Amino acid sequence: MELFIFVRIEAPEPNYIKNSNYHFLNQQNYLNQNLLELAGKLGRTFLFTNYVSDENDVISVIKSGNAFSIPEEIKNKYDWNLFQQLLAQTEALITTKSYIDLYNRKSTQIQDILIQFEEKGEFSELGKWRISQGLKRSPDLIILTRSFDFTIPDVLSKTGRQILILTGEKQQRSASARKMSLANIKLLSAGKNGVEGRILFEILNRLKYKVVKMTSGPAIFNIMLKTDILDRIYHTVVKRRIPEENYAEVLTILENNKVENLNNFTLIDKFRQEKVQMADGKICAQEFLIYDNIRLINNLSYKK
Repeated sequence: MELFIFVRIEAPEPNYIKNSNYHFLNQQNYLNQNLLELAGKLGRTFLFTNYVSDENDVISVIKSGNAFSIPEEIKNKYDWNLFQQLLAQTEALITTKSYIDLYNRKSTQIQDILIQFEEKGEFSELGKWRISQGLKRSPDLIILTRSFDFTIPDVLSKTGRQILILTGEKQQRSASARKMSLANIKLLSAGKNGVEGRILFEILNRLKYKVVKMTSGPAIFNIMLKTDILDRIYHTVVKRRIPEENYAEVLTILENNKVENLNNFTLIDKFRQEKVQMADGKICAQEFLIYDNIRLINNLSYKK
């Protein structure tokens, strides 16, 4: 497993940073975040996400056609490794029908987040690490959808993980949903006409998941922000700006806002990495930012 050297740069130091409940990124990796231990102290599900973007919070682009992909200007193996180290600490992964569709089509526009921890996967060593921590080799999969015109990839049936589909009450009663539930897939309603954040969070806790990672785009991210169920955001910022005029469309994490300006989140740690090679061959720096929800900070302040 590769180790990367990071340099701590100036970051805010409010009193709670010294709280022993927190474990911060040091010179090696994100495995020392000890998210399962943190969730244990909270006594509930710890829900987080992460993104890699340019300095304008652009995360995805359309070159041609109608499918978004991570631009080569920000894609790099260092961030990808840290993404996997975070995912390795989860009991469940939240994704969407859109990702499953692209995976089934073997699209080159996405990266593998389904079987990379399995024996022949790209990150099989992290799969072994998960087992050593008492986890399944791969996290359970939670798919958010309002339609059922997709199939579960065959490879998932061999991984021994639970597959759940969360949808709306109305959609759950459809004939296509019933067919899906017959395939040993747990189908749950998480809202009236679609997935609602608060009900989603209640389900995660009812199923006793300690650490869950949301890996999806801005639509699901916004649902979680509006219902205030997200605990932490890991944000990798590549220190360059994507030339938006080169693309048919660009997608940012938030519309008309930036992660750094979210009122209910605060920066708790910040690291910088120099001379990083991006997928387009350019060399630049990137920063690894960790934002915590004020609610999480308050929760932990009572559990010292």
